[in-house]
Amino acid sequence: MKILLALQNVLRQLKKSKASFIAVQLVGRLLPLFDSECSKLRELSIRMLAELLQLVVGRDEKRMRKEVWRALVPLLFRMSDQVPSVAKASREALLAAAELLKWKTLKHLLQRERLWELGACLLQKSRSRAEDFIHQSLPYLQDPQANVRLAAVRFIGLITRRLREQTTDSQADILSALQPLENDWDISVSSLAARTTSVLRSPCVQQRPRGLLRALRCCWP
Repeated sequence: MKILLALQNVLRQLKKSKASFIAVQLVGRLLPLFDSECSKLRELSIRMLAELLQLVVGRDEKRMRKEVWRALVPLLFRMSDQVPSVAKASREALLAAAELLKWKTLKHLLQRERLWELGACLLQKSRSRAEDFIHQSLPYLQDPQANVRLAAVRFIGLITRRLREQTTDSQADILSALQPLENDWDISVSSLAARTTSVLRSPCVQQRPRGLLRALRCCWP
């Protein structure tokens, strides 16, 4: 944590062009800290990301736009963090990302606090990243916080519903990750996980990928 604070101080003292270049390099190193067991470290790393997004100038903006896509799913889930300051920091970082990406719809939803629409907004913007979103989401099914696990199950279900094609390998990966959550101590998580795995196991889904999309509509709003 002291290292992050020191980095913040250094960046604030550098010329903007130099700070901009360094900011792009730091994003990837911050992402693992979003899931730290220490809530203060989660909050600090997320707030630092928001600050880095505002430092970039010139050609670095294009490079940062590519980097920030990697942070969107973690920030989406951290908005469900049980620590209010972490959830607030995540929302503010997503707003900063929306500004950088010039993403008016995402910014509007965040400002109006229509948080339940954020997952669909991500998919609508970039359906080609759907598989990447799934792989990013799977580790969050094991998060210590029930709220975060529930958010991950919902988002994975939404992605699966929106995909036009679902490979057998993808179904197997999702089933393998969701199955332990059927016995989750939190009833909301276990219930949604059970409904999702039930749909994925159904014969019509295994034989016809589009059957998955129709069937999952009954599980998620």
